[in-house]
Amino acid sequence: MSEKNVSEIAIKAQELVELSEELLANDSLKLFDQASELSEKISGIVKDKKFSDGQFNKLYIQVQSKRLAAYRITRVQDVKINIHEIQNILASIPEKENYLDEIAELNVGLSEIYFQKSEFDKAIELLNETLKIAKKTSNSRTEFIAYNNLGRLYWQSSNYSDALVYFLKAIDASKKYDRCLEHYKPYNNAGIIFLSSGLMEKALSYYHKALKIADDFNDSFAKSVIYLNLGIYYTDIGDSEKTLEYYSKSLAEQQKINNKSGLAQTFSNFAVFYINSGEYNKAYEYALKGLETAKQFHSKYEIANAYSDVAIIETRLKYTDKAKENFNKALEVCKSINNVFTEIKIYDGLSELNKSNFKESLRYAKLSYDCAVKLDDKRLIANACHNLSGIFEGVRDFEQALKFKNELMDLRETMKSEEYQNKTAIMQADFEFRKAKERADILTVKNEELVRMNKKLEILNEDKNEFLGIAAHDLRNPLGAIIGNCNYLISICPKSEHPTEFLEILEDINESADNMLQLINKLLDINRIEEGNLDIVKVEFDLLTLLKEIIKSFERLLSSKTQAIEIKTSENAVRIFNDKNIIRQILSNIISNALKFSPPETKIEIAVIDSNSSVGIYIKDRGPGFPSMSEENLFRKYSVKFNKPTGGEESTGLGLSIIKKLSDLIGAEVSLHSTSPKGSIFRFEIKKV
Repeated sequence: MSEKNVSEIAIKAQELVELSEELLANDSLKLFDQASELSEKISGIVKDKKFSDGQFNKLYIQVQSKRLAAYRITRVQDVKINIHEIQNILASIPEKENYLDEIAELNVGLSEIYFQKSEFDKAIELLNETLKIAKKTSNSRTEFIAYNNLGRLYWQSSNYSDALVYFLKAIDASKKYDRCLEHYKPYNNAGIIFLSSGLMEKALSYYHKALKIADDFNDSFAKSVIYLNLGIYYTDIGDSEKTLEYYSKSLAEQQKINNKSGLAQTFSNFAVFYINSGEYNKAYEYALKGLETAKQFHSKYEIANAYSDVAIIETRLKYTDKAKENFNKALEVCKSINNVFTEIKIYDGLSELNKSNFKESLRYAKLSYDCAVKLDDKRLIANACHNLSGIFEGVRDFEQALKFKNELMDLRETMKSEEYQNKTAIMQADFEFRKAKERADILTVKNEELVRMNKKLEILNEDKNEFLGIAAHDLRNPLGAIIGNCNYLISICPKSEHPTEFLEILEDINESADNMLQLINKLLDINRIEEGNLDIVKVEFDLLTLLKEIIKSFERLLSSKTQAIEIKTSENAVRIFNDKNIIRQILSNIISNALKFSPPETKIEIAVIDSNSSVGIYIKDRGPGFPSMSEENLFRKYSVKFNKPTGGEESTGLGLSIIKKLSDLIGAEVSLHSTSPKGSIFRFEIKKV
């Protein structure tokens, strides 16, 4: 294949991909043939690899999706789609992550084929895979389509409660992206579920919600579908006037867009309405229009149904030969597409047509019964039992008549029970979904409020940190001047006239200024940590040597309170690689607290335990402990300020907070190992490397 031919195929494929759904519906048979031809050529290109690239991989997936959509609309049951070939080629396409949205669309199309083949498990599997893709790509529209189609599958499987849940999920998903026409579908489908369960008010409410969307977009196709369902609704409640009104509205909308499939279905509904009303001439008129339209549409499903309608009415009008001819035509088409539902309708019609011939009437009634059993449809089996009972009564075979009548009674009891259970399940599913949705909405509102509150707190925290930074810097400079001047005055104090009194005042000023400076430094430390402005400089050093240096810095305090510090370790040296200055600050704070809050003449014990990968330092004091304090609160700012130092020292309540923040910063762990009124043990653990 030449590059020119490949380029032409690409252009044609792109044109097909860009066709709207409306154009696809209006000429679906022609477009199906075109898509089939193109897909075959593109699959050859993809397999050949000579010209294959990302463009053709994507086009293959998109063209197959359009082909499947045309197939579904046309209902060309006699054309075979090789699903396995499509899936095999799809599996061979590399870098599928680049085409997730397209693959999701193709999965939807493939699931429709499985749906038509009544292979529901495979269809459900594909749609669940589509849902995963939708959530992965955050594609709300694909999520909407998957939920709606899952609802249709469960509905077709007579699992009405699960079907309803999926339709409601589709409605919920539709609110996540821009409002569009297709949003009417789950409302309409939910209406059908409620109607089938006898929840009439609910059904009407959902139909009108669907109609509102269709009206807003002024879409004739959508309106025709909803009008038709509203006609069925009014048929069920026995309002003939409203039934005709909505059937007529549906017909008018179908005629605007010349939708052959919709017209054929609407004509069929008119025919059934007039059959049930006993107006056979009107019914015949609509049935013939339905047949003519179905032939134009080339849909074997619609053609079989239309032939059947015509033949049923001809039976009532005593056009026996015509009826027989049309029943046989309908049966021939039905068998070619394996349409068992319409086949049952035809056998019932033929049984009625031959009611004067017992054997023939019985033969067709039994064929209808066998087909209904094959479908395992209780409603159809019950109808077949009713017909068979009537036939046997007519020839006075009461034993056989009673047999089928008993079966009919049993079926009616079962259906009545199932109808009640189904109605209850639908109501329960609707209630539980709404409660779950309500809870989710409340959580969403709460989460949004939390996000707003967190944002405000972040701004307040930033303002606070900025204020502390400015205030602390502005206070530290004059304090440095005060301390410097005090030290100078202390040095010349012996030369004054009142050295002792003057010296005490200066020392008080100096000590107070020094305490304030320590508080400011701690505030600045916390500010730097919280803003992430504290640099970590890792070096290798001996932890035991550092510990001894720290203890030496407390000699004056130890002496003033007659306290002692004892180090217990079996090691001569413990080498670690981390920030030496930060670890010095952490251990200094813990030891400082131990000395401050332990009574005079007590001993602080420090145990150093070296393992293969980490070092643990346990510092035991003789303080009052933290009997009612959780560990989470213990390391919060200002949380333990109610404990007073035993030697009149100052305490800011910031030390443990700084210890915790610095430990987290360098990957260390600090915790309250144990506590009692006779003392506490703090654990500091850090990895060697």
